[in-house]
Amino acid sequence: MAQRLALVLCALFAFYVAVAVSRDCIKGGIRRDCCPGPPVCSEQMCLNKGCCFNPLLDSKGERVKGIPWCYYQDPAVGGYEVVTMTNTANGLTGTLRVYNPTSMYGPDIQTLRLSVFMETESRIHVKITDPSNARWEVPNIVKTTTPSNKPSNVDYDFSYTTRPFGFAIRRKSNNEIIFNTTSNPRSPLNGVSFKDQYLEISTHRDNRQPVNIYGL
Repeated sequence: MAQRLALVLCALFAFYVAVAVSRDCIKGGIRRDCCPGPPVCSEQMCLNKGCCFNPLLDSKGERVKGIPWCYYQDPAVGGYEVVTMTNTANGLTGTLRVYNPTSMYGPDIQTLRLSVFMETESRIHVKITDPSNARWEVPNIVKTTTPSNKPSNVDYDFSYTTRPFGFAIRRKSNNEIIFNTTSNPRSPLNGVSFKDQYLEISTHRDNRQPVNIYGL
């Protein structure tokens, strides 16, 4: 039985799925949810945020589920860049700095710490924190331990982009991308947002494959 790769992301992130529907306020492209709620945004609430409001209905005139009505006009907003990245005995550690600030939901935390722990041959732990302030974190629900050294043979690769910062986890045994937050012109994603009362990370999800994610 093939081993399943467990991905643990420690931070309370808002999780959004890229939906290929509209790049501007009228047609084409990708919608980024500008009002995740609750409550559900009215048209006026959406416009007050400086976003687009365009309900998408099916042939029966019913709302299409899972596709935002209120969304950013720019398909990709926010973001951090990598300032430093260092290999450690059990993974990586790095410093991220905001380079594309947004005022929505409050000011951005200027500097973040990235910690990547290669815990077992089939499990990697990615953690993004505010190094200047202690914050509540998701409990250790899978009872993980951080080894002093990474395993000698792991079934995954961790890669990242520097500006905007994004990362991807690939399973080596079948070359499958398990988790991917990197953005590109053909499929732009919001950058990481880290604020006092709002956290966001965006990812691509393949609807053809079952997905199990925990620790968000």
